[in-house]
Amino acid sequence: MFFASPLFHGLGYTEEHEAAGFRLVMWEGVSHRTVEADLVYFADEHLSLDDGVPLVLVEVNGSDQPPDAGKGQARSYALWVMPAYYVTTNGVVVVVYNYQGATVPDVKVLEFNRSDLRERFDDLYRLLNPKAAADARRAKADKLRGPANP
Repeated sequence: MFFASPLFHGLGYTEEHEAAGFRLVMWEGVSHRTVEADLVYFADEHLSLDDGVPLVLVEVNGSDQPPDAGKGQARSYALWVMPAYYVTTNGVVVVVYNYQGATVPDVKVLEFNRSDLRERFDDLYRLLNPKAAADARRAKADKLRGPANP
């Protein structure tokens, strides 16, 4: 968390965009459970799934875990949050996935070591800054809606 939150602030998100320990309800048939995503970044200060626009979900693991250790967890949360991207990090490696929805495999779009952050920051910024992530989410929503009927 001490790495991920400052990183996202450097990408242009403010404290008003950040929901740390974001609680959500996941349904499995007729039962449900409450889970907690480490970080969710929203388009503005509306930090809920009812009136907010989630852009990026972040799962943080310990440095003793493999970089993709949180992928399954992040993906399962993404099914309910529906961000444009989700990120897993163990503080050493950052992995960015383009969330594709429930029926298509997600695409790993970026992976780099923290030591390479200076060289990879522009790539990360191009994908995850608030405007780019909002545009990506909007494009996905438009695609799902299909062409407008005249």
